[in-house]
This record gives sequence, structure tokens and C-alpha cells, in this order.
Amino acid sequence: MNIAAITQNATSASLPASSSAGQTLEEFLVLNDAAAVRARDLRRHDAIQTRIEKCLEEAGYAYTPVPMEGPSAADTVSPAELARTVGYGVAAGYLEPGKPMADAIPADPNVAYIEALSPSDHSRYLDLHGRCSNEAYESINAPLNAALAAVEPIMVATNQRLADDQGSRSAMNDWSTCIRKATGIEASTHDEFKAKVFEKLVPRAQSLASAGDTAGLRRLQQEEIRMATGSSDCERARRERVAPLVRAYESAMLSAHPKEFAAYLRALNGE
Repeated sequence: MNIAAITQNATSASLPASSSAGQTLEEFLVLNDAAAVRARDLRRHDAIQTRIEKCLEEAGYAYTPVPMEGPSAADTVSPAELARTVGYGVAAGYLEPGKPMADAIPADPNVAYIEALSPSDHSRYLDLHGRCSNEAYESINAPLNAALAAVEPIMVATNQRLADDQGSRSAMNDWSTCIRKATGIEASTHDEFKAKVFEKLVPRAQSLASAGDTAGLRRLQQEEIRMATGSSDCERARRERVAPLVRAYESAMLSAHPKEFAAYLRALNGE
């Protein structure tokens, strides 16, 4: 596994003229601040719950807003740490079902109230709740969806130019070589690699689980962790190599479309 080959400085003849000091899309949208993202998601969640509550109360029913789910392991643990502890999560899914990526799902405070309703009211409540929920989601998310529709074609086009850049292609080729050496899997794209990982591991995990072979599952998990740790290192190296390209292309994109992305940021913030 030649990590050094992947982490060489990226060069590209087609690199945009935008300054390398410009913002990436992640920085502009403040997606690199987990606390800020969660606060933003919480505001949107609470607005939706309030809308559902009002809708049901207008129909004569009570509703207690449901708290937002807590962050999952995938949100709070780095990819490298997940690789070292659960691999890709295949064997862990049989050894500890639901644990590797489980969300902290809060209890629904409305269960007792719903169960106490008469059969006719119970049925009507569930129907109304479905309709109120759909209306709330559509209403609260309408501005965000409209803003996203305006920037999505721009982002898709930029991502395609980035993928076609000679520096990106070179880094991806070296990633493919690194992946093969680390895991024994031949793949030229992330999607292909992911599919082949599960093709390789899932049938073995299912067979061991069916046989009740816990020791075999633990051995498989150790093999999986070795693979995942290696592939995580390959991906980290690829990302480091293309980071200057990402910054250049995305800062050029933001500079060329300031109004569209400013509107998208305002919609994300619920302004």
C-alpha cells in the first residue's frame, strides 16, 4: 500500500484561477461545525413539530412534539475510528445488532395518549397525523428545496469538472492501487469498492451467524477491521491530495454564483 504516492502534491493544468484561499462549499455552508449543523437541524425539526402540534390541535387532538434523534456513531466518531473498531459494520451487525451505527432514538411521548383513544379516534388520529406531518415537512422545507433546486445543477457541473481534472483522475488511480494492496479488491470507484466489500463479507457473515459461530464472526470482524483500516488510510490520502483542487473549484463556483449560494445558506439557516 503506497500511501506516499497518493499524498504527493496535486497538479493540474486545468486548475481554476480562483485563489486557493477561497472557501470550500463545506466551509461556506458551515458543514464542518457539527454543533452548528445540529443547532440548525434542531431549529428545523422543532418548527416541523410545532406545525404538526398546531394541525392536530385544530382537529381536536393533543400532540406533544417529539424530540430530535441524538447523533449516531457515524456523526460523532471519525471514519478512521469506526474502521478501527467495527470495520465496515458487517460482522458487528451480527455480533451486536443495531449497535455500530445506532441513533439515540427518543421515546415518542404520544404513545400512551394514542393507545388510550377509542378505536375510531385512534384510526382518525393516525390518518390526521400522517397528513399533518406531510404538510408540515412540505411547508417548512419548501424554501430550502427551492434554494437547493437553484444550486444543485451548479454543484453537479462543478463536481463533474473536478472529477475530470487530471489531478483528480491521477489521485483516483493511485487510490485504486492502494485499495487493491490494502484489501485485495479491484475497484476504480468508491461505489464499486463498496459493492465488492459487501459481496465479499456479507455472505460469510450470514453463514457464520446461521451456524451460531460467534468465534468465526469475531475472526471475520478482525479481518474486516484490517481491510477497513487500510481502505480508510487510502481514502484519507486521496482526500488530502485533492483538497487543493476541491478548494479551487468550489471557491470558483461560489464566486461565480454568489446570489444563489447566499440564498441557499439563508434557507439552510431557516432565515
